[in-house]
Amino acid sequence: MVDKLVVIEDEIHRIRLAKPDEIPILQEIERAGGPQFLRVGHPELAGDHTISTEVALRSLAQESLYVVEVANRICGWVGAEVEGVRLHVEQISVHPDYQQRGLGTALMEFVINEAEQRGFESLVLDTQTDVAWNQPWYQQLGFQVVAADQWTAQMVETTAAQVAAGLDWSTRVHMRLCLGRS
Repeated sequence: MVDKLVVIEDEIHRIRLAKPDEIPILQEIERAGGPQFLRVGHPELAGDHTISTEVALRSLAQESLYVVEVANRICGWVGAEVEGVRLHVEQISVHPDYQQRGLGTALMEFVINEAEQRGFESLVLDTQTDVAWNQPWYQQLGFQVVAADQWTAQMVETTAAQVAAGLDWSTRVHMRLCLGRS
């Protein structure tokens, strides 16, 4: 089992694989962050918008759903899905009470390291361009915007599914982080 202790601002945090019975906790963490998206003009990302149990279980089966704990309390998570030689980061969420402490960065650095160790060529994701804590943060971690003419078939499929679900793709991009093996 994957398990790592990290120290952030003199506090010890544990990052580990999630467990199936913790999925409702992950969904609640995501719901708690919803009001932030309302404040920046994205009601479609607020409310009851959470990782589905089906997606969470698929990520668990691929050993790609991780949580971060503070004092034995889950306060953030990141979920990804295997797409051939790529690992697609589906969602990262940190409870608002624990944001701005470096937990999201620790989770993403953990996933980057795991992806490298598992031999993936790259990590991919999609995100908002007009939300200050999204695209610029990923760029600080080394992700770059993928031009539309370079999208993979999976990126095209993801975009179509999100548009069908009501997401406005005029403010979204796909991003990629090439790993050491690519």
